[in-house]
Amino acid sequence: MCRQEAFSGLLTSGNGVPYGSGSERNHRRAIPMKPRWLIAPNPSSMTLDGTRTFIVGRSQPAVIDPGPDIEAHINAIVRLLDGATPVMIVVTHNHPDHSAAAASLARITGAPIHPGGPCRIRTDMGEIDLIPTPGHTPDHLIAVWPAGRAVFVGDLLMGAGDTTLVAPPEGNLGDYLRSLDVLEALVTAAPAPAESDPAAGDPMPAGSRAVEPQAVESVEAEPVTLYPAHGPPITDPVAAIARYRRHRLERIRRVREALAEGLPSDPEALLDRIYGAGLDSRLRDAARGSLAAILEYINSR
Repeated sequence: MCRQEAFSGLLTSGNGVPYGSGSERNHRRAIPMKPRWLIAPNPSSMTLDGTRTFIVGRSQPAVIDPGPDIEAHINAIVRLLDGATPVMIVVTHNHPDHSAAAASLARITGAPIHPGGPCRIRTDMGEIDLIPTPGHTPDHLIAVWPAGRAVFVGDLLMGAGDTTLVAPPEGNLGDYLRSLDVLEALVTAAPAPAESDPAAGDPMPAGSRAVEPQAVESVEAEPVTLYPAHGPPITDPVAAIARYRRHRLERIRRVREALAEGLPSDPEALLDRIYGAGLDSRLRDAARGSLAAILEYINSR
């Protein structure tokens, strides 16, 4: 059910035929490939309208991000499965709003929980490839579903806005920027660049190269839909990735500028300068964490 292997041609069919060409395209158009999803009742400033739990497949489905351990939500997932036993329960990363329901769902359905790392699983609606994309957390991954022209991106991007949390001790900004490059390479067929920050002169330290860009490629010209765990689907992935990268690089630039002017290398000292005194009090801790990640990134260059 889970094959550990090197990935290639992730947006092609299992037999190597590109989706969107010939009989593959005609078949997909005759039977629309769309995921089903539920929104957990855990809305907040960090989760937006709540965590989205995705189901790919019918008779042999995969569940992606089972969500928080809320009985009503777990029961709703079971009802949507309609008696089918998932081939795998996939967690994009081990934050409780994504993972806490996994054990209960596994107990109820008898489904295995993905242990982490690169993996390929089979559903009755096509294969899903799991690709490490650290940055938000060290264990973060995305789930690529070629038959649905879809990538389930967890918290790599949100369905609204232009930023997601990257904060120590779990978050690493260098890894996050590299993971954006991997996702961009996947949806555009462009090779992942070696470095995202144009102001940095040295290559990324070897210890932070957790993502393998050569493992992803796209041979399909049709657009890919990104499905974040928080917020609606993203139908223009190239623009969204560019927006997220641009936002983060602008923050890096402004922090470098503030440090050059003599401000202390301290998140609290930089908070109002970078985010403004009017920042929502509910977001101040996240902003401090983001600044800590930026300082860590700058200091590592």
